[in-house]
Amino acid sequence: RPFVPPPAARPDQDRKPTYTVTSRGAWLCPDGQQFVTWEGEDLLNFRHCSDGKTLQDPLRVPMKGDVTLAIAGDGTSLVVGGSGKYVDNKFRRTIFRYALPSGQLLGKLVVGLFGELQLSTDGKILATQTWNKAEVWNLDSGQLLLSLQPGAGRVASLSADGRWYAQTMGGWDGVEVWDTSKGVLIESLVKKKEVANVRFLGSTTRLAIACRPIENREVGVWDIPSCRQIVRL
Repeated sequence: RPFVPPPAARPDQDRKPTYTVTSRGAWLCPDGQQFVTWEGEDLLNFRHCSDGKTLQDPLRVPMKGDVTLAIAGDGTSLVVGGSGKYVDNKFRRTIFRYALPSGQLLGKLVVGLFGELQLSTDGKILATQTWNKAEVWNLDSGQLLLSLQPGAGRVASLSADGRWYAQTMGGWDGVEVWDTSKGVLIESLVKKKEVANVRFLGSTTRLAIACRPIENREVGVWDIPSCRQIVRL
């Protein structure tokens, strides 16, 4: 066989990390300047992205096992949930809410099973999601705003202001958009299309929806609450 030279190395292949941090999980803060690491059984550390050094005293949280964490967009609070346990034959997980950077406990919320947490920018509206249920809570009042049964897609997004919640319905059933303040369904979008992902864009009320037809992927941006498509790619 003729000799075939190996492919040229990409410029980033020889790069080495500036530093390494041993942890069980890590989350980037919205400002992009620091990140949070889950270290040990009950320890959260805040580290600077440039050198990995800790920025403040660690935050101790009363939980063990795997954790799920979300940080408010304004950087003033975070929520963290632990592994959970069975209570009266029902699985329960406790979500703790802390102020930043003080680490003061602001409150806690006992909910069912969840796999993902999303926070509004001000940290007041929380969305929890798992394979068979989605809930939206007001953390200040402890009020349950929405309780939904997601479809097989199980992909959802909470808007930055916490007003809108969008979720896939699975299969070819499109996307539902809900008004969390009123608890009502606003619109069903992209019906008869298989949806791969949904995401509110930054601090806006514009929703990006990616569909996956067989030949190529289609991406559209919708203006919420008018539910009018403004971009199609």
